[in-house]
Amino acid sequence: MFKTIIYEKKKQIFEKKKSSAVHDATCIDCGEGDHYTQQYFKCELYKTETADQVGSKGRKRKQNLEIKEENEDPEEDNACCTKCKQPGHKSVRSPLCPQHVLSKAEVQHHLGCNYNAFTIRLPLDNCVFGDYSNTFQSKVKKKVLP
Repeated sequence: MFKTIIYEKKKQIFEKKKSSAVHDATCIDCGEGDHYTQQYFKCELYKTETADQVGSKGRKRKQNLEIKEENEDPEEDNACCTKCKQPGHKSVRSPLCPQHVLSKAEVQHHLGCNYNAFTIRLPLDNCVFGDYSNTFQSKVKKKVLP
């Protein structure tokens, strides 16, 4: 009995919201009715996002060559590396840097197909011993915590 009463009440509320949803809305971008912005798929100004624009889990997808060329910064040639302080690249990740750090893919390419990478978690207490542990931890806490 109570379930049917609750169900009917929910149905009434749903129908009420459905009837007054966006019929009186006006788009601020195109001026048409039945939607609010160009982000609605029925808007004439709506643009679908490509796979290069949409990221997964907050990360951007790898961009293809055309998009990279579009997004290139003309001042990048004048940029100085944060590590070696030489112009022409921004960071150690650039292959132009003399102190270049190889990526996992580059390491695997150099070592061959039988290469496997492993990661081990090690507690700080197990890798820093004795008196060094206390001083190291206090210095880390000073740097991390304001």
